Amino acid sequence: MARRIMEKNGKPNILSVFGREYEWYHLNFLDMQWYYFVMLFCLLHVISFAFFGAVYYITMEYHRLDFLQQRNLTCFFDISDIFAAYLFSLETQQTIGYGSRGISDVCPDAVVLMIFHTLFGIILSSIFSGTFLAKFLKSGSTSAVRFSRKALITMRNGSLHLVIRMADTKGNDRDRGVYFNAYCVQDIIYQGENIPLQIHHMDFGFQLDGTNNLIPLLYPTCVSHKIDNSSPLYGIGPDELPLVRLEIIVNISSPGIGVFDSTSYTQEEIIWGARFTHERVLSRLPNIIFIDFSQVEIDRFELDLTPRRSAKCVEKIVFNST
Repeated sequence: MARRIMEKNGKPNILSVFGREYEWYHLNFLDMQWYYFVMLFCLLHVISFAFFGAVYYITMEYHRLDFLQQRNLTCFFDISDIFAAYLFSLETQQTIGYGSRGISDVCPDAVVLMIFHTLFGIILSSIFSGTFLAKFLKSGSTSAVRFSRKALITMRNGSLHLVIRMADTKGNDRDRGVYFNAYCVQDIIYQGENIPLQIHHMDFGFQLDGTNNLIPLLYPTCVSHKIDNSSPLYGIGPDELPLVRLEIIVNISSPGIGVFDSTSYTQEEIIWGARFTHERVLSRLPNIIFIDFSQVEIDRFELDLTPRRSAKCVEKIVFNST
């Protein structure tokens, strides 16, 4: 059995292979695990402290052997060994400045070195601070939305629809609406050419006819895709469905955040002739509306009398009957 392109939890199964020139420096901090990110943060700072401390010490020793020593002048105050130079490097890069160690104006090269060191420290701290905030926002926004484990095909208003249920378990600003995007990845044969992983866009919406992809998440909501002649499922019936190889990838996004949750459905996870039940998910009590966000209730469905024919066959039958 071939592996799916995207796992149910939204993690892609795609390995990007770059040329040799990208092997060492093509790093994605946002996708890096927190453990490695913190280790890299500490390692780069310690290495930079040691590097500039060594450069400061070499600069001091170079001018100590020069004519400045004869005039009792020095480039640095209160720096006598390599460890003191390391502390001065740490204080300079982190803008601590305890007051005892410092730099004089008799060594222009040391002044230029300190300026470069200060700018380097600002850039390094800015990169890691921005990346930390981006990783924090990303990791905090990918576990709130739950999707139904199965996608259902049912009949609505004389047309077949593919239906998915989703719910926001946190209940925050995304309740005002998120954008729902989906596409079908399928191996096809077009004019004798085998085209692997062909992508077809699929229109989903929360209206009964499958329109309006700005989905409110006040409570568990069903989104549907109308299977018409523009749908990749148009010519597929219940007998052909287990034989095809396809995967429907779902992304939900929000303005300012981008894609924050994803999932996918393979042909084995599409059930023909079923609809989601709503009795336990959404219950109207006398003074309040009770909502159940549990995964069991989000997945709960019942079988119906949907015709076991493809949308193409259903459309022909309706056309011939009229």
